[in-house]
Amino acid sequence: MSLGSLTPVPEARPDVGLLTALIRHEALEAAVNRGQPPAMAWGSAALFPLMAPSTGKYAVLLPLAVLTPPGLLGALRVNASRRAKPARQLVAAGCTAVPDGWGRVRHVRPAPHAV
Repeated sequence: MSLGSLTPVPEARPDVGLLTALIRHEALEAAVNRGQPPAMAWGSAALFPLMAPSTGKYAVLLPLAVLTPPGLLGALRVNASRRAKPARQLVAAGCTAVPDGWGRVRHVRPAPHAV
């Protein structure tokens, strides 16, 4: 880093960019739960119409039953596209994609070669 700032020196910028992409991908991968948004989407599509007769709030619950599933599934797709950019950067930098024990994809940086 440059003295007195958080700006990396020019010769360290590629390594800092790689670490930034690695951290961003790890954070976005940790934030996703692939099973929860679809379950919530289809559960809300079934639950809201069942609640409408008992509450009498048809004007609120039926539009929610229609709009919630595409919103949740769209959020899942947006998160997947946001994870794709750092993943491409990591693969281009030579990192290897390896699934861990929980099914999440981790990128392992190449080991430096001894001279």
